[in-house]
Amino acid sequence: MPDQLFLTFLLVGVIAAAVTTLSALFPAIMFFLLVTILPITWSFFSLGTNLGMVLVGLFLFLALPQMEWVDYRNPL
Repeated sequence: MPDQLFLTFLLVGVIAAAVTTLSALFPAIMFFLLVTILPITWSFFSLGTNLGMVLVGLFLFLALPQMEWVDYRNPL
C-alpha cells in the first residue's frame, strides 16, 4: 500500500508536468490524462478498503483540477 501511495504522488507530478507541456494540444492532453487517471483510480477502487477509497479521493482531488485547468486554457 505505501508503494501505491508513492505511485499516486509520482503520477500527479507527471500529470502536472504533462499539463504544462501538452496544454496547447487539447486532444493529446485529455487522452494522456484519461489514460493516466483511469487505471490507477480503478486499481485503488478495486481494493475495497477504506484506504483505497481515500487514495481514489486523493488522486482525483489532485489530478482533476489539472484537467479543469487545461479546459480553462483551451476552451472548445
